[in-house]
Amino acid sequence: MIFRDELCKVDSRGEFLLWLEGVRDYFLTTPDYQTQIWYLMDGWTSEILVGNKDFRFNDAPWWITIIDSYGGRQPILLNREYFLYDSVPFIVSPTVLLDSQVVNALHTYVTSPNALNTPMREAIRSFLSFVKGRFEFSAIFYFAEMAAKSNPKKRELYARERAAMIFALQTMDVQEFSQTGRVIPDPAAQAAHLAYNGIGSVEEFISRYAGFACDALAQKVALNVDLSYASLLKIALVQRQMRGDILTKYRAVREFMEHSLGIVPGEERTLALCYFARPQRYQRFIHPLQPGMRFAKFCNDLRASAWDLFLVRLPEQILGMSTPGSGVVSRSCCLSYVCTAEHALRDIMSSRSIETVYQFEPELGGTKPFIAHNMEVLEAALDEDTLREILAEEMEWQGNRILDSIVRWPVSSDVLADVIVSLEAEAAAFCKPGT
Repeated sequence: MIFRDELCKVDSRGEFLLWLEGVRDYFLTTPDYQTQIWYLMDGWTSEILVGNKDFRFNDAPWWITIIDSYGGRQPILLNREYFLYDSVPFIVSPTVLLDSQVVNALHTYVTSPNALNTPMREAIRSFLSFVKGRFEFSAIFYFAEMAAKSNPKKRELYARERAAMIFALQTMDVQEFSQTGRVIPDPAAQAAHLAYNGIGSVEEFISRYAGFACDALAQKVALNVDLSYASLLKIALVQRQMRGDILTKYRAVREFMEHSLGIVPGEERTLALCYFARPQRYQRFIHPLQPGMRFAKFCNDLRASAWDLFLVRLPEQILGMSTPGSGVVSRSCCLSYVCTAEHALRDIMSSRSIETVYQFEPELGGTKPFIAHNMEVLEAALDEDTLREILAEEMEWQGNRILDSIVRWPVSSDVLADVIVSLEAEAAAFCKPGT
């Protein structure tokens, strides 16, 4: 069974055609050249990736996974131009979004490969063999997380080292790598890469790329991460403090989000339902509050999970930033695939797929993704009547919010900071004093 975030996808071909007719009527009668809809249609199979792709040496405990967030499908672009001229040509630009653990492992592979054990080296070599020539590499998540967490004095050094690693992977001698697994430069590839990006030297590339790890980026993503962190804190507290069934706990979390955060994020709502149904399965992502646990570690672990949720959402956000353009060369479709070595992140992301991404003007809400979640966890934990009750109530609640036609914005960072302080004080009461 699929639980749809805010009625994200129609359930039959007939409903799809009705939806498409409404979209067509809007674009043909409204001179709106800004709004775009990226729709993932069943039957349009991706030429890039179908299903998750693992890179693992035998049964080693560490491996890399590229997550397919698109359900093996290729998006189509619906906008005014599409309905006026029956086609919208665009270039697909596939990218792997590297999590911080993978970034650090790749850096070690490039600079000191013998420091890695054999299973890690082989997993990375297999990963690079698959990715090279198919995907671009992006360490934007690593730079955002590092900018928010790192000592500013060390930030530039780390950023430059990782930027150099990205350049080395993009411009390595492919033949040498295929034969030996070594990453050495290909001068011709370096020159071509610099020319394509309009950059004069390797040093300039490193400086420009490393510049992403800045305070401005950290501030830009801080609110989103803090909203997730507050949500995860509330989920952990409700599980510890409340008695009752899954729906009772879920209502408490949803009400908290609505009144204390200003928005009710779909990812955290779905996670709350799954966590209350199977806390053991998700305890690596949301550690249960227990007497005697260290408060600082509890908060740090939840913060790490909040950053993971930021990474989970990046593919649809980046797709929403695809350039509209006015021709083949200037229009791009940015398909990003999260690349992770985290077990909990694999589990969370493998149960969701992007269905539709709307691009509105910022004052109308900006990028609005619709996500489908596979609810097999609930199906396994609940009887059919209880599951039907939960889904019916959720769909009614979502429908009422859509009918409100209100663009909702999160609370300010100052208000959110007070909310987090209050939640952390509640959590500290269950932890070992002074920790």
